[in-house]
Amino acid sequence: MILQAIKNIKLLKNEIPRYLILTIWLIINFIGFIVVYFNYHDSLEYFYLRKIVQDGISWSRASAFCINLNSSVILILVCRNFISYLRSFLCCSPNFVRVIDKHVSFHRYAGYLIIFFSIIHTMGHVHNLEHFVNARNSKYKPSFNSTSESDFLSGLYSTLSLLRQNGSSINPINTDNAIPIFEAFKLVAGVSGIIMCIALSLITTTSSEYIRRSFYNLFWYSHQLFAFIYVIMLCIHGAQGIVKKQSNVKNHGPQQCYLLYSNWPINTENRRCDLPQFEGSLPHSWIWILASLVLYVMERFVRFVRSLKKFKLAKFVKHPSNVIELQIENSNRIKFRAGQYIYLNISEISFFEWHPFTLTSAPDDQNLSIHLRCVGDWTNELGKRLENENRVNSLRVSIDGPFGSCAEDVFKYETVVLIGAGIGVTPYASILKHIWYILSTKQQNTAVLKKVYFFWICSTIDSFEWFGDLLQNLENKIRINERHDLLEYKIYLTRGWSIRQAKEIAYNNSEAYDLYTGLSQKTNYGRPNFDLFFKELSNKASDGNKECCGVFFCGPSQLSKELHILCNKYSNKEIRFIYNKESF
Repeated sequence: MILQAIKNIKLLKNEIPRYLILTIWLIINFIGFIVVYFNYHDSLEYFYLRKIVQDGISWSRASAFCINLNSSVILILVCRNFISYLRSFLCCSPNFVRVIDKHVSFHRYAGYLIIFFSIIHTMGHVHNLEHFVNARNSKYKPSFNSTSESDFLSGLYSTLSLLRQNGSSINPINTDNAIPIFEAFKLVAGVSGIIMCIALSLITTTSSEYIRRSFYNLFWYSHQLFAFIYVIMLCIHGAQGIVKKQSNVKNHGPQQCYLLYSNWPINTENRRCDLPQFEGSLPHSWIWILASLVLYVMERFVRFVRSLKKFKLAKFVKHPSNVIELQIENSNRIKFRAGQYIYLNISEISFFEWHPFTLTSAPDDQNLSIHLRCVGDWTNELGKRLENENRVNSLRVSIDGPFGSCAEDVFKYETVVLIGAGIGVTPYASILKHIWYILSTKQQNTAVLKKVYFFWICSTIDSFEWFGDLLQNLENKIRINERHDLLEYKIYLTRGWSIRQAKEIAYNNSEAYDLYTGLSQKTNYGRPNFDLFFKELSNKASDGNKECCGVFFCGPSQLSKELHILCNKYSNKEIRFIYNKESF
């Protein structure tokens, strides 16, 4: 428990900007909650409403403010074109850029806050509805101090109910002996609130990592459908205006007049107590989400326009380990940077589905290329269709993007560490190809990047095939340009062999090149010792020169946490390891 707590503290070190912004956002939510709570708790306009529902109104309205606040940003955080614009075209500091790359995480955080405050909001209004019904039925819980107080409130509630005849009632319940659950379905706020709770529950349950990885269709369609329902219900939730305030406080001071309810209206030289007038507020949740909704609609419109442009498949290659390679004709000359990703749509498979894939082609390649593993329903269907050679030429794809990611920041550092596990190596294919191009065109003297450490962790031997050619070409370019110090890479095979087999291969593999990969760098068996690697790299840092080393990882979350901790552990005065995890 203590060791885990220490590890969690170490994780914070490299994520200070992220957690600082998250903390500020939580503080804004907290302050907003407190301000709205005490506004409803102390305001004279809600004096009579508090007499009926007590502090339930304060809790429900304060939580409603926070729901609106978080709903106003949750859509912006998934507007990828807008996020990509912020990342690419604004002069942002590296720390700010790294925070922008966490926009999906912030989207989740906003969702968690909406769920949290929705629970408070629902409990508050359940309390309010019960008290509204009790006020109409003249039945009270033993929370009142005495029988006389109960009798007094009974008379006050009856008088307030009679105001309905004058078109000004504070109680939305207009039937005697009502049952709260039935009354909820008679109110716009009740029906829309129940629908929103169901929508949020379904959005949450279908957003788990397992559902997203294995049943992407379920995740995508439920997210789009129920998010749409949630937004519509949020906009109409307050349409009935059941939370009413007193509009004539000047002519009816509630703190003095409520004791004289039996004599209303009173208009003497010493006192004036007109009949209290109540009015509901207009719905305003739509105002909160209007800007983000417009931005989101524009985002979808851009995607729709891009979907009209169809790209031909130039080539399809089926690799081992259930990996397929798509080469797409870049007829529209889409410009991108190494490390970026695109969203791909194939209308023949699904008109609405868009899936993110890292570009494995370099900016200088003629075609766009992506590598993907067939693990979900959409990718499996794509693989089946492409097995028929006649379908390759006729299949058309749509592209949205490219979008920025942390991987494109590789060329901002002098020293980088690239770590890919399995198919997680795809972000670095484009980067290594671009390095190859720089070496080919003699641009290495102008490049910031001076040293690349590359780790590729594979579970099977077959995984080497599709990426090995790229490394071989890069090796040749490095050898020709005499830049042996530029790239240092290590390949690890973690499964599919025994210790005896590994020893035999190592003993018999006396050739200059590896038996499996054909590379000069031999394959390692087992898992890399990253602790030792970062320790040695930290010791190499020269005294007096503060160096920033970019560490980029794409792969399992457990290994990501370990690498993150090691980056913080071995950062010192001479070198700072900046950790970046690739995610979509």
